[in-house]
Amino acid sequence: IASRSGTNNIALEGTMLISAFVGVVVSAFTQSAWIGFFGAVLAGFLISNILAYFILKLNSNSVISGIALNTFASGGTIFALYLLTGEKGASTSLASLKLPIGAILSGHHVLTYAALILVAVIWYMFKYTELGMHIRAVGESPDAAESVGIHVKRVKYTALSLSGILTGMAGAFLSMGYVGLFSAGMTAGRDRHAGLPALWLLPEPGQLLTVFRYPAAVHPDDAVSDHHHCIHRLLRHGGTQ
Repeated sequence: IASRSGTNNIALEGTMLISAFVGVVVSAFTQSAWIGFFGAVLAGFLISNILAYFILKLNSNSVISGIALNTFASGGTIFALYLLTGEKGASTSLASLKLPIGAILSGHHVLTYAALILVAVIWYMFKYTELGMHIRAVGESPDAAESVGIHVKRVKYTALSLSGILTGMAGAFLSMGYVGLFSAGMTAGRDRHAGLPALWLLPEPGQLLTVFRYPAAVHPDDAVSDHHHCIHRLLRHGGTQ
C-alpha cells in the first residue's frame, strides 16, 4: 500500500518486531490474546506514523529513516525485554497467550483466513474506492494528483498508516500465532520476502498471494527457501510482462 503511494516503507522489519514484542507483553499483562493483538496492531500504526512524520514532515530520506527505525527496534525490544523480565533472548517468563487456531477449514490460524480476505479487500480498495484511486494517483504522479485537488501528503500518511496496521498484524502472528512468545530478532529478515515481490508484482494480487502462501512463522528456513523459489519462478515466467 505504501509503495503504491510512492513512499516505500523500509521499516517493515522493525515495525513487525516492535508489534510482536508489544503483543506478547500486553497479552501477558492483560491475560487476553485479543487485547494483545490489538496492542500489536496499535504499535504498528504508531511506528508507521513516526516513519511518516520523519519522511513527510521533516523530509528525511525514506531509506535512512527506515533503517534507523529497524536498528532501534532490534536493540530497543531486547532492552525493553531485559527491563521487564531480566532476559535478553526470549520472553519465556511471561505468561503470554496465543491467538486461537480455527477448527474449521483445515485448522489454519485465524490470521491466515484474515490475510486471504484482506487480499480481496485491498484489491477492491485500489480498484473501486476513492481512497485507492487517490493512492494510485499520488504514486504515479504527485504533481498531477495535487493539480486536481488531492492532498498528496495526507494520502501518503494514510497509506503508511494502513501499511503499519497490516505490518502490526504480521508481527502479532509471529509472536502470538503458533509460538506464543517473543524472541530477539524473530523477524529474521521477513520484511524482504514481503517487500520485494510486492514491488515487482504490484498489479497482480493473485501472484502476490501465490508468493505469500507459506507460513514463515512455523518453519522459517523452509519458508524462506519456498519464497525464493516462487519469486524466481514468477520473475522468469511472468515478472517482466
